[in-house]
Amino acid sequence: MSFVATTEFREHLLNWLDKAERGEEVIIVRRGRPSLRLTALAQDQAQAAAKLQQWRARAVLHDVISPAIAEDSWDMSK
Repeated sequence: MSFVATTEFREHLLNWLDKAERGEEVIIVRRGRPSLRLTALAQDQAQAAAKLQQWRARAVLHDVISPAIAEDSWDMSK
C-alpha cells in the first residue's frame, strides 16, 4: 500500500495508475488525510477470491451477542 499526496499523484498520474494496475493499493492523501483508494479491478474470479482471502486474514471478529459479564452478577435493583 502506498500513500501519495494529490500534487504528487497529479504530476505522476501514469506511474501511479501503473502501480495500481499491477495490484498495489494506492491511497491518495488530500490535505493530510486519506481521501481516495485506487485499486485495480479484479480480472477474474480467482483474483477476487484471493483478495477476499486477504481481507479475511486481516478481519477481527468479536462476539457481540454474549454479555460482557455473567448474568448472575447483574444487579437490576438499582
